[in-house]
Amino acid sequence: MDWKLILKSAKRKIEFLGYLIEEGTIRLSPSKTTAVQNFPQPKNVKQMQSFLGLTEYFRKFVPSYSKIAKPLSDMLRNDAKFEFRPMQRQAFDRLKELLCQSPVL
Repeated sequence: MDWKLILKSAKRKIEFLGYLIEEGTIRLSPSKTTAVQNFPQPKNVKQMQSFLGLTEYFRKFVPSYSKIAKPLSDMLRNDAKFEFRPMQRQAFDRLKELLCQSPVL
């Protein structure tokens, strides 16, 4: 079978599963960076789960992700009261900052 596949050497990057892959590097795609950057402060458990799900998918770009995200994930425990205090705000802002710095693997 002849599939007539053509390699275009000028195109050396691809966006795949939320990642931008090019010339030996992997980074977050611009659409995912924008999604993280524009994510509003969670007001309930469901929104916190959504934020942590988004950021956890890209945890390899954040050194000590678990340590930084702990104040947020602790809010998801059954016995925890959902209160967004300064410690949670700091963790939320730090995760957004680290993921929006255009990290590269």
